[in-house]
Amino acid sequence: MTAVLLDAEGHLRELRRVPPLRMEGASRPIDWSAAFRAAGLDMREFREAAPAYHSVAGSDRRYAWLRVRDSLRVEAASSAGLPVWFALPEASAAAVADPTPSRSLMLSDPLAVMLAVMLLVAMFFARLNVVRGRADARGALRVGLFATVAMLAGLVLIARHTTSAADEWAMLTILAGTSMYYGFVAWLCYLAIEPYVRRRWPDMLVGWTRLVNGRFRDPLVGNEILTGLIAGAAGTILNAIAVLLIARFAVVVPANPLALPGMRTPAGVAYVFLDAATTSLTYGLGLVTLLVAVRRVLRTDPAAWLVTTLLVIAAAGSGSIDSLAQSATILLAVMLALRFGGVLGAIAAFFIYYVAAWAPLTWQTSAWYFNRSALTMLALAALAAYAFRIALAHKPLFSGALVDDEANT
Repeated sequence: MTAVLLDAEGHLRELRRVPPLRMEGASRPIDWSAAFRAAGLDMREFREAAPAYHSVAGSDRRYAWLRVRDSLRVEAASSAGLPVWFALPEASAAAVADPTPSRSLMLSDPLAVMLAVMLLVAMFFARLNVVRGRADARGALRVGLFATVAMLAGLVLIARHTTSAADEWAMLTILAGTSMYYGFVAWLCYLAIEPYVRRRWPDMLVGWTRLVNGRFRDPLVGNEILTGLIAGAAGTILNAIAVLLIARFAVVVPANPLALPGMRTPAGVAYVFLDAATTSLTYGLGLVTLLVAVRRVLRTDPAAWLVTTLLVIAAAGSGSIDSLAQSATILLAVMLALRFGGVLGAIAAFFIYYVAAWAPLTWQTSAWYFNRSALTMLALAALAAYAFRIALAHKPLFSGALVDDEANT
């Protein structure tokens, strides 16, 4: 029941500790110099002040200090001579004074409405396709099972397990429900879009259909995956640049990726890849579902592509300027991947974006999470190499034409 918040340089910004229900010992002052040193502050530069904040934990003594030259405030609290709170509340207001997560990290209302409408549209078209005998039920079942199993495996990897069979069963029940939701959405969207896309944009489904049918070494599969990876990497880089520029002008503080679930356990890297695979599959099929619905309304391809892109960017980016920049960069990349790499390319673009967003990457070997970063980058490089290799269709990287030309000279 202890939480420690650090800044990017490892300095203490907040310590929260929930004391035992029963505290033995008299109330007495304590020495906070160690906490000041952990925060990178010189206690001699501060003078005592009247406390202005309450700690989230129970306490019998409150403390406050103020630095004269810049009015930096430090607050603390103790209970029975033990520290229960130490914070720079005004320097980390989002984490201390307002515990509500940033809106940019949450699902914005317009996007939630769009997702709900998309599911209703998918239900309508899926039922229509099944009734008319057009649905690829076998392919939809494979897609749904993959999404369910991949999400469940990822969630189990990062779950906090216990030795209690009852607690484990309760936890697995909840995780299975979440996993089955993702599987249901993927299954439903595939039933809804497959007949229409096969008839209207057949090129978009060729690589995907071959992959679903188990043709993992098909050259077109490798080509579409590689196209999506390149587009997703470009969108991810542009997204990082946009976020850094926004943060540079102090418009918003970027989310700390070290606090994501993938960093909580040693199996975090595997969780990130499994979760990203499931999420990218679901979002990719959902995006195509929206495109199909808009196309059936507008009746023209260019207008459908443009309106779909603008709708998703506007809905996903309605929360804040940073979410608008992120949604614009990555969704433009995904739409390009969908146009030139088909459904499989769009899923691959989503995949690399989510892996990069959920697994903090660094080239600094001194970083404590460098091993996970290196493993993530090696896995992505292996995926790209695999896609590139099978895209060559067993042909050599360099043809013999160059050798022949040199021999002739």
